Parts: sequence; structure tokens; C-alpha cells
Amino acid sequence: MTDSNVVWNQLLKIRRYVPGLIPSEKRMRERQKELLCELESKNELLLFNSSRHEGLSLKEVAVVHIPDIKALVFNYLDEYRQQNKLKIYNGNEIWLKFGGDHGGESFKAEIQIVSVADPNAVRNVVVVLMFHAKDSVYNLSQTLPRVTEQVMGLNGLQWRGYNLRMFCFGDYDFLTKIYGINGPNCRYCCLFCKKSKEEQQTKSINGECWTLRSLAENLKAFEDHGGKKEMSKNVSLSVIREPMIDIEIEQVSVPTLHISLGVFKKLYEMLESECHEMDVAILMERKNHTEDDDDDQAKSKFDKLVKAVAMKQEELAREKDQLLLQIEKIEDDIPLLYLKNQSGDAKAKMSKQLHELVKLQDELTETERQMDVQLRFGTGPIVASMDQTLQYHGIKRQPFHGKSFNGNHVHKALKSYVIDDLCKNISRVVSIEADLFSIRKGQLIMAKAAEIEVKYINLLSKYSAVHNSINHCRVLTTDDIQSIDEKIMAFMDDFRQYNERISPKLHLLEDHVLPSIKKWGVGLGLLGEQGGESIHASINRRKRSFWGMRNENSRTTSIMKAHTMSTVPEIIKEVEHPKSRKQLKFNKIVG
Repeated sequence: MTDSNVVWNQLLKIRRYVPGLIPSEKRMRERQKELLCELESKNELLLFNSSRHEGLSLKEVAVVHIPDIKALVFNYLDEYRQQNKLKIYNGNEIWLKFGGDHGGESFKAEIQIVSVADPNAVRNVVVVLMFHAKDSVYNLSQTLPRVTEQVMGLNGLQWRGYNLRMFCFGDYDFLTKIYGINGPNCRYCCLFCKKSKEEQQTKSINGECWTLRSLAENLKAFEDHGGKKEMSKNVSLSVIREPMIDIEIEQVSVPTLHISLGVFKKLYEMLESECHEMDVAILMERKNHTEDDDDDQAKSKFDKLVKAVAMKQEELAREKDQLLLQIEKIEDDIPLLYLKNQSGDAKAKMSKQLHELVKLQDELTETERQMDVQLRFGTGPIVASMDQTLQYHGIKRQPFHGKSFNGNHVHKALKSYVIDDLCKNISRVVSIEADLFSIRKGQLIMAKAAEIEVKYINLLSKYSAVHNSINHCRVLTTDDIQSIDEKIMAFMDDFRQYNERISPKLHLLEDHVLPSIKKWGVGLGLLGEQGGESIHASINRRKRSFWGMRNENSRTTSIMKAHTMSTVPEIIKEVEHPKSRKQLKFNKIVG
């Protein structure tokens, strides 16, 4: 009953209408004790951002975890074996995966049994640790050891004649934290190879792969040179901490969900930026329209105007990126200063860093304000029509997090009919605006619109093919892998033609997706972070059922118990899960 998110007083009312069908509260609690493993809860001092001016503070937070993960996993495997639902990989292996993510004001570490149907479904994601705080390096170092030792103990273990193999998943920020990399934006930011950001721009360079051993060697070099973060790029290839988990790098899943989110966002922002340039050009043409200008002069003014606006926006964007990097560096340094010692010099240095942080944030606000000069981004007719097209197809951008997209909306946006509608709408809008100009100027604008349309239909269609070929849970054949290789190469070759910078996510797509697929022979959705991301909405719904509990320990424990009950195989087999609309439609056609 906890899976329905019904509180006890509501359940009492329901029981009156269906007497005898719903067991008593006592019987349900007894059954819960039979099925559930024990949970441990302990208060821990964790780090919080208290405010912009006060900086950081330590607060007591309830940390709830499962103390015997091995017993839980073995019980689940036994039940799945009895139900004949286990899938065996590589002849004799049962696959598991462990990861974590912050969302909905709480951090959750999860373990999933991969060797079942729908491994990324919420019912197959077991939360093994949870606390309501950010997943900073300090907070993870204080809490994760409760479960990581147990998780590492499962890797390579024998169970009923099968070998257990543990994979690691998470977004890229989480992975760099637990493996000791300086951050997702440092010079040597790749967890899978030793390429620098500059080397990632070149397709021909093959980077040496990281291993746990090479990470340890570089950490020793970092410590031998004084352990200064700012020197890590020169002495240890940005390795600054000991890994928090002992799972080999080759068993870390490439975060394909966040690759898809990041790459699509980058493509959309490229398209949006070019459309904004056209909006600026149209605006300036309206302001400065004179019928006596000859074509050559008009063309020269058109080019100079668009170029000036674009250069100003690019300059401000570069300034903004630099400020964001400086802010991120200071925010990372402050917790380490806090932990290092509490001497007068350390406190003075931390105070100085806090004042510098406030100053940089003010500069960032001013830079963002200046970026709205000429024409506020998103208010022009073409860019505005793009947002309307997305809304028509039920695709919404997040009002926060940099106006990013979620996974389901990216999947929908990469459908061929959405791509066509999005890109061809540019010409439709421009044709209306061009009627106000001279024939020559109208032709120039229409030609530019047609060029953008062809460019982005090509780029988005090729990336759609890549996205659909890697984001699934199917076993792949040799021909499938060869096809994926060709699709990635075709997309990256076209992308490089436009001299755009290769982001870390594009580097992962180009250099590390295919080796991972070749190594394990499955779509990366099987080993990826999709299940870990979907758990946030489920936990948030359960919070509403326990909002009246004032004790944080009891509240967090109850949320975890309620969710864990929904993952017990004995319960899952008794629940009739709704069929998808696609499946119902297929059955109707076949019938």
C-alpha cells in the first residue's frame, strides 16, 4: 500500500468502503518486517551553503543506509531466479550497477540488478543510502564509505555458480568526484583517458586510458609536489584525491543520458544563436531601412551589423565562462580550506576567498545584463517561434539549470518530424519578415535561412541516429556495432566542419562510447544512469506522504522503507503493471 502514496488516515477511509479486502495496519507492518531488511540511521555533520555572504556551515543531517547490501542482493537474486527472470551475460555473469545522484534536495546512492527485464525501471532501483544535502566531495567522503565497501565486496563474488560483476554509473560530475579528478571542467577532465582539453579537439590523437593503478600513481605525484590543486594539471593530470570506490575504470558506464542532454542542448543553442543573429539583422534592417541604398552598400552594412552583434555576444559569453570557472574553483577550494585546519591564517584566507566569490558573482550578474544589449535573446521573431514549435510538440525547457531539457523531451525532440518542423519553421518566419525589405535584401535573408535549415536538419538528423543507436538496453551484434561506429563518425565529421569547440561530452561520444559498446556488447542504456535519474520523482512523491513527521531521522527512514518495499520481487510479481500505450496499440493491430 505504501507504493500508492496513501497515508494511514486515508487508508482507514478506503477500508470502510471495501471491508475485508485491505489487511489491517498491524498485519501490513508485520509483513513489511518479514520482507524488508533493517535500515540504519545516524546523524552526521554535513556541509551546506548557508548564504551568499555567510559562506559554508556544518549541520547535522540524518544519513540512512542499508547495513547489509549483500544479503539484500542475494535475496533479490534468489527470488528472481525462482521466477526465472534472470538474464545471464558473457556466458556466466550476473551484472549489477552502483551509482548516485543528487536531486530533489537529497542525495541517493542506488544499486540495480542489471540482469533483469527493464533494469532502469523505478521498481528495480534500490536506494541504499540517502541524505538531504548536496553531493559535495566532503559530504560524499563522510557518507559513502557506509556502502561502498559492501558494494566493492560484491564485485567478482560467486553466487550459485555465477560471477557477479559490478558497474559504476552516475552523471559526469559525480564520477569525477568519486574517482578523485579535479572536476568536470579541469584541463584533464576525462575519466576514461589522459587527453587534455586541447588534445580532445584533435580527432587523430589517441589518449592513454586511465586505470585505478595509474590514478594512484598520479595521486602520489600530486602529493609529492605539495598537494596544491592549482598545480595538479601540471604534475598529476588533474588527479587530486584517492578514489572513493574500487571499481575499475573500464566498468564505469559512459554517461550516455547526460551526453544526449548535453549534445542536444549544444546543437539547439547553436541553432538558437544563428537564429538570434538573423533576428538582430532583421531588427537593424527595420531601423535603418533606406530605399536609396544600393545593393553593395546594403550588403556591406548587413554583414558589418551582424558581425558586430555576434562579436559582442561572443566576447561577453567568453567573459561569462571565465567568471563561472573562477566561481567554481573558489567554491571547490573553500570546503578544503575549512577541513584543512582552523588556524587564524586559514580563516583569514577563507574570508578572503568568500569576499572574492561575492565580487565575482556581482561581475557575473553585470556581464549577463550586458549580454542583453541590441536585442534581448529569445525575443526576436525567429527564436520565439522555435520555443512555440517545441511547446506544440510538448517539449519544455527547464526554467532553471541553464534552460536544459530532460531525457524524455530530448528523445522526442530528436524525432524526424520534430526536427523538420523546428528547422523549416525558420524559413516560414523569415519569408514573412523579408516581405518588408527590398528584393535583394529579402533574397539574402531567405538564402541565409535556407542555409541554416539544411545545416541543422543534417546535424540533428545524424545525431538522432546516434542517440537512438546507443540509448537502449539491447544486446548488440557485430553489424550493430559497426553501424554505431559509422553513425558517430558521420556526425562528428559534420560537426567539426563548423569549427565548434569539442566539449567534454562530445569527446566522450567520439572516443569512449564505441570502446565501451565493443567491450560489453550492449546498448549503454543498460549500464547507464537513467534509473538513477528517474528515482528522484518517485522519492519526491513519497515525501508528501511523510511530510507530517517532524523527526528527520524517522522521516528519511520511512521514505526509504516505502521505496524499498516497492522494489521487493515478491511484491512486484503480485502487482499488475500497466501496459504502455504503444504495446496496447500493437496488440490491437495484431489481434
